[in-house]
Amino acid sequence: MSNPGDGHRWRRWLKRGALAVFALLIILVLPLTLILYPVFKPYPAAVSSTGGSLAGNNAGDLAHLRNMQQIERSFTAQFSEAFGQALDELAARASELDRPELAMGAAKAVALAQNGHTNVLGLAGGQGFNAVPLRLGWFADGLLSSAPLPSIVISWARKSWP
Repeated sequence: MSNPGDGHRWRRWLKRGALAVFALLIILVLPLTLILYPVFKPYPAAVSSTGGSLAGNNAGDLAHLRNMQQIERSFTAQFSEAFGQALDELAARASELDRPELAMGAAKAVALAQNGHTNVLGLAGGQGFNAVPLRLGWFADGLLSSAPLPSIVISWARKSWP
């Protein structure tokens, strides 16, 4: 036999459970959302270049790169100021830089965040900064390669440098 109050008791526990789940979601999800929002914040859209000169394209890319301080949380006030100065120096030389030189200058500026993973991709004609399979070690004679280079790296080096 069931008591007439069982249905009321069941609804009361269902209501309490729903409130507990709701409170748990607010306690966990709201702080996580506030903490992680800057991580998932989208980078501002780039202004497309009109196919102008190389100097104009470089200046546009540097102007777009200045937005990184808004997104990247690794920039402290000190690093952010140094980043701005590095971009100012690059902007002053933008007319005389080719794309690889701009990419290297931008990579050096972005490295000021000192977090080890922030990088700039696509400035050098869609090419990124790839790793070379080279292992270095400190020996009595100085810094030397401690593993033989693969033949493909040696042949690439011969083609790249006169």
